[in-house]
Amino acid sequence: MATSRRAKIGLIYSYNENWIGGTYYILNIVKSLNYLPEKEKPVVIIFTKTIDEFLQLQEVTSYPYLQHELLVNTNKWQKKANKLTERLFGKKFFGKIFGSDEIDFVFPNPPQVPILQNLKRVSWIPDFQHIHLPQFFSEAEIKRRNEHFSGIAKNAEVLVLSSFNSYTDFKNLFPSSDISEVILPFAVVNPDLKWPIKKVKSKYSVEGDYFFCANQFWKHKNHKLIFEALVLAKKEAEDIKIIFSGKESDYRSPEYFNELQTFIKQNKLESNVKFLGFLDREDQLHLLKGAKANIQPSLFEGWSTVVEDCKSLNQYLIVSDIEVHKEQLQNYKNKSFFDPLN
Repeated sequence: MATSRRAKIGLIYSYNENWIGGTYYILNIVKSLNYLPEKEKPVVIIFTKTIDEFLQLQEVTSYPYLQHELLVNTNKWQKKANKLTERLFGKKFFGKIFGSDEIDFVFPNPPQVPILQNLKRVSWIPDFQHIHLPQFFSEAEIKRRNEHFSGIAKNAEVLVLSSFNSYTDFKNLFPSSDISEVILPFAVVNPDLKWPIKKVKSKYSVEGDYFFCANQFWKHKNHKLIFEALVLAKKEAEDIKIIFSGKESDYRSPEYFNELQTFIKQNKLESNVKFLGFLDREDQLHLLKGAKANIQPSLFEGWSTVVEDCKSLNQYLIVSDIEVHKEQLQNYKNKSFFDPLN
């Protein structure tokens, strides 16, 4: 008796500390597949630029049906040769070429490299931040994003959006697009926390009670508002302490972190704040869970991984009242909202 073929999907993955949310997004997709019934688990081909990236994903997800392919970008001469050999011999000589008989679709937003050109494309637009906050982008970056998203609206077969908020933006920007949209808010699949919070606090020299803010130091994450609020709060409570984690650089505003440090010194907040930099994932989750509350002051989000982390830990959140946060937390009780401009 013939057995049915497992579905086979391709996922493009890279480990990128400068946009760790995108990395966690793919990791959580693979982790979530572990919860499918055995017969429904697809084969997942992971496309990466290095073998180490694949080995890391394999270790973190423990998914049983993983395969690996390197993403090899061909140069312009190899592309021309591929066109010629395909015309003469019916195949391209540079790079392994995949077809729809081998992979059902590839996700997300595959680059234009020959090995992926014949595959059904399921694209992802994380958000439309450049439309809402253009002041944080260069003209070149805004143009690049607009062209990229326009290309998706015209050419992709399926589009995944992370929120109804992004869906509304897409419909407003591309009203004539006939692409199939899927609204797929993501959740997180986090590891069991293995050790006492006391051990993690000792590792990072964190003492006593603290609030936590786990965000990359990008300008739209709105860290300065926390420091401005802390200036006011110190007048009534000297012992408030806020811990920060995240990459301390913003390629769009390289001076931003230094500006924050200057504000802290001018207002004598050094004893109230602590910067831990980019953290090991499990250490970050321990500190999230151990905090009195977690502060998320963002001016904009596509769908916040930090908010999902706190939900998974049933941890209290103090969050900006942007629409995506309201959507994420509509059925969650442990929260307080605030105006991110006040």
